Amino acid sequence: MDFFVILVFIIAPLSLFLHELAHGIVAYFFQSSYIYIQLGVGPSLLKQKHGVFRISICLYIFLGALVAYERDPEHTMYERAVISIAGPFINAFLVLLGFVMYYVVDHPYISLFIAFNIWITTVNLIPFKFANKKSDGYVIAEALWNRVFSSNK
Repeated sequence: MDFFVILVFIIAPLSLFLHELAHGIVAYFFQSSYIYIQLGVGPSLLKQKHGVFRISICLYIFLGALVAYERDPEHTMYERAVISIAGPFINAFLVLLGFVMYYVVDHPYISLFIAFNIWITTVNLIPFKFANKKSDGYVIAEALWNRVFSSNK
């Protein structure tokens, strides 16, 4: 039971938030005029505004997260790909950090942290599209596809 509680209320929300924050920070680097980060779904428990960032923490913090960003003119395909890879990159970094922590303190919660971040990294790099929602992997693959097969004549 402890593993479930730690996963659902600490590891998942923290890992998901850092994933979306990484997207947001890179979007900020590419001069987005609006960046919205939402952790969870349901009624909003906390809303913060800081510059171009809007952050909302919702009741069911363990049921996913999202980031939305805008800029005029729109981001290029390359910029969207770089923004997309930032999320899985931070989770891969958290995996490495977890291994270092596990080496220092051999604790099962650290193993859970490592496993969850491996899962997030892997799933987000799989290219798939559901309705209008594209995975990070889909955006990256789309940018690579357009780069390789676009005609620059």
